[in-house]
Amino acid sequence: MIKYHEEIKAELLAVERRQSRSKLRDRVRLLRLLKSGSSRSLTQASVVIGLSVAQTRRLYNKYRQGGLQELLAWRQGGNHQKLNQAQQAQLIERSKAGFPSQQAVREYLQQTFKVHYTQGGVSV
Repeated sequence: MIKYHEEIKAELLAVERRQSRSKLRDRVRLLRLLKSGSSRSLTQASVVIGLSVAQTRRLYNKYRQGGLQELLAWRQGGNHQKLNQAQQAQLIERSKAGFPSQQAVREYLQQTFKVHYTQGGVSV
């Protein structure tokens, strides 16, 4: 039993060291702390790692549902477009006539497509 725990601890430490992203290292470290018994609860582990208890709980549930592979899945924020391709084409066509200001673009988007953009969202 002890040898098994030591092997898992060593394996997790090796996986942790191979991670190039600090967030992924923290995820493996969380698992290592819990599996090795160094932290006896998610609360203790969250304090050691510097994550909120809620985030620690989400990560641990992710591990329980999909294993280490799911825990290490890196999902970067992506293309969260509010306009579909047809709407983008319509906006491009309308832009050819010009807009007097960014505020005018925002108002056009709100009135035409019922989407809200911040000023930074309409910046070029």
